[in-house]
Amino acid sequence: MGPNLKSEIFASGEWLESLLTGKLQEVGADGTVGSDVRDVAYAHLQAIKVCAAANRRFIITSTSPSWAECARPIIKKYAPLGWPVTQKFAAEDPNWKPTVLSNFASREILGIEYRDWCQTMLDMADAMVALGTIQKPAAPQ
Repeated sequence: MGPNLKSEIFASGEWLESLLTGKLQEVGADGTVGSDVRDVAYAHLQAIKVCAAANRRFIITSTSPSWAECARPIIKKYAPLGWPVTQKFAAEDPNWKPTVLSNFASREILGIEYRDWCQTMLDMADAMVALGTIQKPAAPQ
């Protein structure tokens, strides 16, 4: 994530802020579907450039990890730095199943090599902290 990351909070940014600042009571047992905005931008560019993409629709998603999978690398990095990172995890939900969407066409036709979504979340956390969008709460007195 570069310096152009917007400074106001957005959906995944709000989740990151609540995780990093300890506002999130516990990391949910369900998950998400996501794509790195850099992959989405590349998909749009390729859709213009690749003739085989004309008049087609593509699923642009890399994976559907659990929130726990997304949270672990962030916790591992930020907890030792003194951030009040949420470290409580909800019990696994036996009814939750990851969303399975085929990104075969986007990989084959558009040539996308998807970034790891959990790394994307960590990259986004780093960028938001660096920009001051997410600030470390003051230690309790």
